[in-house]
Amino acid sequence: MRRPLERFAWRMWRGQAGVVGDVAQLLLLPLECVWRLATRTRNRRYDRRRGESVEGLSVVSLGNLAVGGTGKTPLAAWTARCLVAMGARPALLLRGYGQDEVALHRSWNPEVPVEAGADRVESARRVRAAGADVAVLDDGFQHRRLARGLDVVLLASEDPLPGPVLPRGPYREPLSALRRADLVIFTRRSATPEEARARQATLLTAGVLSEDAGTASVHLGPGPVRRLADFQQGGKADDWSKGGMAGLEGRTSVALTAIARPHAFRETIQRLTGSPVELVAYADHHDYSAEDVRRVRHEAGARPIFITEKDAVKLVAHAEALGDAWVVGQRLTWDWGEEEVLERLRAVVAAREEQGA
Repeated sequence: MRRPLERFAWRMWRGQAGVVGDVAQLLLLPLECVWRLATRTRNRRYDRRRGESVEGLSVVSLGNLAVGGTGKTPLAAWTARCLVAMGARPALLLRGYGQDEVALHRSWNPEVPVEAGADRVESARRVRAAGADVAVLDDGFQHRRLARGLDVVLLASEDPLPGPVLPRGPYREPLSALRRADLVIFTRRSATPEEARARQATLLTAGVLSEDAGTASVHLGPGPVRRLADFQQGGKADDWSKGGMAGLEGRTSVALTAIARPHAFRETIQRLTGSPVELVAYADHHDYSAEDVRRVRHEAGARPIFITEKDAVKLVAHAEALGDAWVVGQRLTWDWGEEEVLERLRAVVAAREEQGA
């Protein structure tokens, strides 16, 4: 039931649900007003008091203005790697809603501790006690209990901007909330760099950025591709551009995933293969069962199956049953603003050093 509702919600938010979507938008207007009031009340409470700090620990928060799927997980991993390169001792703080993200971060950055839990302040205390001096807070923009030295917000360039807030639209808060942000990063998958620039112009025209806020844009494109069996064994990934998947171009395939925005993944596979792709989507963080795997392989027939790295950490145990399955990595390419992002991270590290952490 959850996945059909999610699919309808995204179609409605993008104006693709026809008359039914228009009626639903109208009926949901009172609930949107309630959500806005509750959000405004909560933010005013936090505006009057600072969040809690953990002595000796700086915090970099990455969060969304809209609901999931804007690229927080790969950006958080990139941030942690940058902090390590700058000489810091970072740790990642996650909500703990799904163990897939925990496993993925540990796979990407095995030297960086990962702490999952709903109480971010307590998680911050634990990683500090274990020796961390910078916490990277994944999905932290609305979690204001924990004070942060750098507040980064990600906006998907494919989302309508401006747009209504929940439940009539994908936004958790109105655009005015961006005044709290130190950095706004536009992420894009199918959108063009020009569309990302257009969203930057929208924010500047609306006057919703603080005077000191920076902006950047990053493309989340397909990266290394490997067989699920090789992913399981830790084998070296084959790059598509080097012919690692020669022979699959032009073949129809199946995209199997349990992420917030599955249609974006299907579009990626269609661009890679140049052929039709059937989407099999489960709810975000779905824990695949053996029966799920048998059903998908039966429906796929002889077609290859593509999955994300987030799905792979859960499906490696079913690699043999899934058969001809391929894991598509993700590559980050900055359109603009990378140096400004790095400069803000250097400032966080410098502040930590001045405090004698």
